[in-house]
Amino acid sequence: MMEEVLFSKLQRLKEQTKYLVDNKPRLLRTLKSSIETKKIVERSVYLCSEIVLDIADLIIIKNGYPKPSTYADSISKLGEYGIIPKEFSNKFIYIAGLRNF
Repeated sequence: MMEEVLFSKLQRLKEQTKYLVDNKPRLLRTLKSSIETKKIVERSVYLCSEIVLDIADLIIIKNGYPKPSTYADSISKLGEYGIIPKEFSNKFIYIAGLRNF
């Protein structure tokens, strides 16, 4: 069951990032002048951050570690537990701020 949820989240993340990558030239060209583009980009980035943080929690729980108390702690713990490189987790921790934004 958890594997299905994790797979589903990974698929959604892949779809969201593909959309952003595929549309990057257009989005960058109109970002400053279009409220619609701003909303699309904000929503897409928000969804990516939300999905990443859900995945972090699922991985931590699946490995039997205690559930972190904050979103930032989820990313930090992935580095501490050696699931992702510690240096990357220290840089990536700011994704939690996007989720809270």
